[in-house]
Amino acid sequence: MGINNNNNKDLSQEDSGLVDRIIRYEDGQMEWSEVVEFFQELISSGFILNLQGHYHRTAQILLDAGEISYRVNTTH
Repeated sequence: MGINNNNNKDLSQEDSGLVDRIIRYEDGQMEWSEVVEFFQELISSGFILNLQGHYHRTAQILLDAGEISYRVNTTH
């Protein structure tokens, strides 16, 4: 019983800039194009699975609007 975290992506050193971008996003310091790029990266990398529900709902809105797409980055 419990939460299945098998698909979650751990934050590696190369992804540490992601934390800075999360802070910028949450502080409202991103332009729209940066927000779209940021959410596309969260979806593509799978890291979105580690984040709270707000990110999931926002990503779904962007997916439905055609701003981002569901594509998995297999290079990480």
